[in-house]
Formats: sequence, structure tokens, C-alpha cells
Amino acid sequence: MISRPEYNIHRKDKRQTRPAEPALKAHRTQAWPTGIAEARAIQESLRGKVVARDRLGKISTVAGIDVGFEKHGSVTRAAVVVLDFPGLAPVEQAVARRPTCFPYVPG
Repeated sequence: MISRPEYNIHRKDKRQTRPAEPALKAHRTQAWPTGIAEARAIQESLRGKVVARDRLGKISTVAGIDVGFEKHGSVTRAAVVVLDFPGLAPVEQAVARRPTCFPYVPG
């Protein structure tokens, strides 16, 4: 297990001493929204970019992601687990916690 103040990573291979470079890097395409109306507009603009057909080829891993809140909403927690497929054995998992900087908006 590798621990840092902001996140924890658990790997199947316990001999690893530091996180590997992620296979996929997120690239922000626009500035972070500053208000709820702006966030909704960004979501609407992204709606048309959803790919609803199979273009992936052979799949060997899948992931599940969730975001929640702690300390009465003052801390945002995100978690991801990567599983091999089709066996669904855990390969890697990570949890990140940050001070909440944008409110949860249901809907």
C-alpha cells in the first residue's frame, strides 16, 4: 500500500514502492465552472459527446468510480477500483479526499 496525505493506492503487487504512471490521463478541456448554471451548461454541452456504441475491442479491465462527501459535506471523497475482466478480481484501487470546493447539486 502506498499512502500520501491526499490519496491512498492499494495494488495487487505489494512489492511496488511508488505509484506507476496512470495509463489514462484526464485532460480538462475547459475551466472549472464557478457556478451551478455554468456547470449545468457544461453538462448539457457534453451530452452530445457520449459514445453509445461498442468501439472498444477486447476488454481486459473495467473500473467503478464513486464520489461522496464526509464531515457534513466539507470533504469530498472519490474512489476508484480497477478489476480484471471477466474475472472481476481487484487489480488496483485508490481513494482521494479534498476539501469540497463545489456543492453537490442533485438532479
